[in-house]
Amino acid sequence: MAVRMRPLELGWLGVDHELIVFPHPELILNVNRRTGQKHWLRGPILSYVIEHPDGLLLWDTGVSTEWPTEWLAPWLHLIDLNEVTPEVCLLSRPPWSPATRSSCAACG
Repeated sequence: MAVRMRPLELGWLGVDHELIVFPHPELILNVNRRTGQKHWLRGPILSYVIEHPDGLLLWDTGVSTEWPTEWLAPWLHLIDLNEVTPEVCLLSRPPWSPATRSSCAACG
């Protein structure tokens, strides 16, 4: 059996481009560039299942549905996690196995 890696889509987040790739030379403000356009990004929250001859490995588990109370207050204003709902979180899904790949829209 070959080693395979499969993504699990666990919701979406929104975040300022500059926060992700800081310091992005085209986005960061400096003494020569005191104003600039901001870019809001929307991206998937991914987890990965690695199929290995010795068994399955889950890499990352996504974001908890309790993020509004678990995250520090400053982070709640930086990242939009409103699309992280109980329906998309890993704990609400059936156990992953090759037979249940349909639980992941991104899995082939």
